[in-house]
Amino acid sequence: MSLNRALVLFSLLVAANAWPFSSTSVVTLTSSSFDSHIRANGKTMVEFYAPWCGHCKKLEPAYEEAAAALLGQGVVLAKIDGSLAKDVAARFGIENYPSLLWFEGGRKSDYDGEQPPTAAALIEWVGNAIRPPVIETASPAAPGKLPRMVLHAPELYEGFSDAAKVNRTSAVWYFVKDTTGNPKVVLQHKGEEPIKMTNYVADQDVIMAFLSDHAAPLLGKLDGETFSLYSGKPLIWSLFPGDIAAVEAEYRPMLMEVAEKLAGKYCVTFTDTVKFKDNIDGMLGVDQFPAIVVQPKAGAKTKFVYTGDMTASAIVRFVEEVDAGKVARSFKSELEPTSNDRPVRVVVSNTFHKEVFVETKDVFIEIYAPWCGSCKKLQPEYLKLAKYVQQWELGEFITIAKIDGTANDIPVATMDYSSFPTLYFVRAGSDTPLKYQGERTSKGMWAWIKDHTSRLEAVKKRLTAVKSRQKRKDL
Repeated sequence: MSLNRALVLFSLLVAANAWPFSSTSVVTLTSSSFDSHIRANGKTMVEFYAPWCGHCKKLEPAYEEAAAALLGQGVVLAKIDGSLAKDVAARFGIENYPSLLWFEGGRKSDYDGEQPPTAAALIEWVGNAIRPPVIETASPAAPGKLPRMVLHAPELYEGFSDAAKVNRTSAVWYFVKDTTGNPKVVLQHKGEEPIKMTNYVADQDVIMAFLSDHAAPLLGKLDGETFSLYSGKPLIWSLFPGDIAAVEAEYRPMLMEVAEKLAGKYCVTFTDTVKFKDNIDGMLGVDQFPAIVVQPKAGAKTKFVYTGDMTASAIVRFVEEVDAGKVARSFKSELEPTSNDRPVRVVVSNTFHKEVFVETKDVFIEIYAPWCGSCKKLQPEYLKLAKYVQQWELGEFITIAKIDGTANDIPVATMDYSSFPTLYFVRAGSDTPLKYQGERTSKGMWAWIKDHTSRLEAVKKRLTAVKSRQKRKDL
């Protein structure tokens, strides 16, 4: 998720050179030095950071350690303040901090390794990025963490070699010289059967598409390192209690049966429910195991939870019923508040429809996160807005509300969000939310609400009536 944080306090630290890192192993870049550095250094990892970013600060020790470990290997780890070098950040589409990019020969690729990155993960990822693109051998090594891509052909074709150059961190690439048969490419994941590319074409794009289609194993471990493999794909989470090694040993045969039956439709995964218990609860709203969670799209908020018999046939049947539209969505929700009489009304997932889609009132609602710096910055202005509505006795026409987006699912597909805070306005009797993208001040928000309210005449009359009764302080 992108977080639009801005804390002026840290600008003083930047000016005093208290940031960036103290390690001389990490090279500091600026707008003026960026391009010349990339031209002069063929292999560079660049961290785009912001001084106010907490995640950047947590990454600092690991990034320093990795930079020191990689010295002497022809690799530079650098960083650039994206909040200052806005032109460079914009050129590479940087929206989140920290963002890690890899440059080799001037060509850019994204870091797609473990999240959040550890020193070991960074070193391993860079090691994969700098190894030979294709290894020529008669006996390719067995697949490990990465899938194995093997070309059997009379010669190393350029299309295969070019695909390998830009995908060294996604697979290990081999060439086996073979003059006895037709050329073929075979992909294999650890513990799974090989997958042969049908109708082999020596074309980089075709080979990359084949890898992309099979980048995730039929049954794979889902964690911070592998999550990017499943981005945007239909996903099944297998969540079993206990030690992950014991869980895999016990349930892998059953889950592989599920994976084989659903191949091409869903990626089946298993996750360490001990290590990632809080993450699972936060993302899926599931804290009791065993459970199977079906997501039509990885990372999406739509999900279906199964807690019945843990057999292959029962799980496959549940997934088929999900696909047929016979299973209701599962929503994560806080408990409904026992008291809800403050100026900003609290909404939870279970009360969302009745609180937000109201026949007689407009609703202005903030989707926030408790830890979000931008949300905290907005809070006094948002409260001022709510108190204004209350002060001028407009609660009959307009509700100012909020919902914790980390503790509640938003049960309306048209109210999507990718950052906090996100604000929506729903007119009385309407089922079409309007996203607010105006000024984040009480005056700015109120002016926008007046322009979009369905109850403008009623609001004007009420303001006139209240003014006539007593003099009140405006915003």
